[in-house]
Amino acid sequence: METRNIIDHYHYWNDDAIKADLNTKRHNFSVVCCNIGNDFNIATVIRNANAFLAKEVIIYGHKKYDRRGTVGTHHYTNFHHVRTIDNLGYLDKMNDYIELNRDKKLSV
Repeated sequence: METRNIIDHYHYWNDDAIKADLNTKRHNFSVVCCNIGNDFNIATVIRNANAFLAKEVIIYGHKKYDRRGTVGTHHYTNFHHVRTIDNLGYLDKMNDYIELNRDKKLSV
């Protein structure tokens, strides 16, 4: 009996194979969540990022969070951890993209 919370298609696959297959289907957006004071709702953000096939989840602040709330989706999600706000500099391209779409009055 399968104990992982996955769809039937992946039942006989190992975690690395599932993650590799999902990586071929991911969309070109990242999710940034802040983990400075506490880890409330980080698991929810990770589950939703996985459901919408986000390219990665960027956790800003503390690296640790309560993984029980992810219901196993953290096994299939790409993570990037940044400790300080200075390490978020590579997101400048995303800010340019958002500003470009605001100028065109498109929703982001």
